[in-house]
Amino acid sequence: MVKEIKQKAKESDSALVLGLDCEGISKESPLSLIQVAVDKDVYVIDLFKVDPFDYGLKEIMESQYIVKVFHDF
Repeated sequence: MVKEIKQKAKESDSALVLGLDCEGISKESPLSLIQVAVDKDVYVIDLFKVDPFDYGLKEIMESQYIVKVFHDF
């Protein structure tokens, strides 16, 4: 997923826009799910199974060339 998003950002003539939604975070439970939408693709990341930051999600989140729109963050 991270490689695909980076590639789309390189190929885009304008700013790439990501939609992000988070699930499960509260005082009683940790963040458990992140949903990422880019173009017509949607990715669902189960944080109990994989740490997307190990695969470069931090770089995408910090990129000034990618617009991030958050819901329930």
